Amino acid sequence: MKVMKTLISISFMIVCFFMSWLFFMNSGILTDDFRMNEIRLVKVLRALDEIPLTNFDSDEIEFRMWGVVESINGNEIIVKDYYKTKTFYLENTSGIETEDNVFIVYSYDENYSTTIGRFKKILKVDDVMDYESCVEYGGEINYDFPRNCTIGQVTFTESLEELKNKCESFDGIWIKGFNECEGISENNCYSLDGNYFECESSCRNDPDAEICIMMCVQVCKFD
Repeated sequence: MKVMKTLISISFMIVCFFMSWLFFMNSGILTDDFRMNEIRLVKVLRALDEIPLTNFDSDEIEFRMWGVVESINGNEIIVKDYYKTKTFYLENTSGIETEDNVFIVYSYDENYSTTIGRFKKILKVDDVMDYESCVEYGGEINYDFPRNCTIGQVTFTESLEELKNKCESFDGIWIKGFNECEGISENNCYSLDGNYFECESSCRNDPDAEICIMMCVQVCKFD
């Protein structure tokens, strides 16, 4: 009986895998050489977004590209990485030359035209010296606390001092020892990848307090 159930489970997995493969190949998301067709992917996700109960935010899909500037013609810049070549249009191309290494964050608008989110010239590897510069140059972020960012073979960890400075830049109060930022908005908290609590006790960090002011405290927590 157990063997039969196992065989049925394996068969079901094979069928699901085969159907997924058919979907990706027929959707045009993957080309014959198994590369991703970005515009087709956005179209498919936008179509899926029309289905009730799905939750695809296809208008905010971002793509990242590290490449080398192949040519510049006015505001048109052609960038090539190891498997694709893309054309970008910049308002200002001053300071950018052919063979420069660049990092681009881009998406597609409703007309499937490329929209630049960020275009950064990478001068040299030594430019990446800490967590902030790693994020700036498009490193891979791990949101566990403390957050870290990996670019190439190097990983940088965000310091509590950096979080404190960001908290205070939003006019918040940094609670040392509890990794909390008091008095900032929900949007600012989420921009720091924190957990927002709208109504916390003013005595939350002092359970033995005999007198506690009955008022809500907005807190952004990092853990």
